[in-house]
Amino acid sequence: MARDWLISLPVWGKDYRKRFVQDCWPSVSIALGAVHGNLRIVLHTDAPELARLFRPYDVCVKELTHEGHSTLSAAQREVLALAEPGEAIAFLAADVICSRECFAAAERRFDEGYRAVVCAGTRTVGPIFNAKAPAGWSARELLGWTMDFAHPIVQQCVYPHGQNAIPSTIYFRDDSNIILRAFHLHPFAVLKQGKLDFTCTIDRDLVDSFPLDQVHVVTDADDMALAEITPIGKRQALLPYAMTHDYIAWWINHYGTARHKQFFARRIVIRGSAETDCDKPADAILEVVNGA
Repeated sequence: MARDWLISLPVWGKDYRKRFVQDCWPSVSIALGAVHGNLRIVLHTDAPELARLFRPYDVCVKELTHEGHSTLSAAQREVLALAEPGEAIAFLAADVICSRECFAAAERRFDEGYRAVVCAGTRTVGPIFNAKAPAGWSARELLGWTMDFAHPIVQQCVYPHGQNAIPSTIYFRDDSNIILRAFHLHPFAVLKQGKLDFTCTIDRDLVDSFPLDQVHVVTDADDMALAEITPIGKRQALLPYAMTHDYIAWWINHYGTARHKQFFARRIVIRGSAETDCDKPADAILEVVNGA
């Protein structure tokens, strides 16, 4: 069925504006070709002239007068309030590349009765090595590219040697397969039905507005994919030792929610096949998490 969409696009800061125009919007515009209903874009920006990129779409420009820690969440909360009942809302960002299937895949899940679609956003430094980031690639191709040029943050989240002090995502791999177990997943799209809200960030608890059986978690590498272009210099704190089951349990029980633990039980194929058992240690981790 044709479905109406409201797209949240927060784009500000010189570096992020350049990244969005050069690498991200080309992929988003291709993915939007699958949208056959009405489409509105809400652009939160410090450069209103960017609106010309989106012709012939209906664009509402929200010009920023200041930036702060809560600016992104405030912009996303405003988009939630602007959405009409029954409208699908997509949360994009200036540094996110979409696979070509993103909107088609989300519409398919909404037609199946889901009200939210959440997925991983794999970090990459790929544009350092490529003249341009890929646009129009399939989900599996895009995920493979992110792993070929994985950000150091991702490399420090690989089990069992990773030392990342923020184990929100943990990668398990063997010779040809990569499986992700993630506490934090990005709500790519939700259906506006009733009041929707969240606390500090949409990744934390927006999907708590929906029963778990109405939340589709993208686990298939051929479904859809998002890639986050992260500056190579960005770092997260490291532990003085490889992350342990006890540390992971401590971290999520202090900084996560019950829904995050439910997400971690899902096996997300990043590369290869779901037939691998390279992520078997994740079940033991989850036992410690749930027992802590």
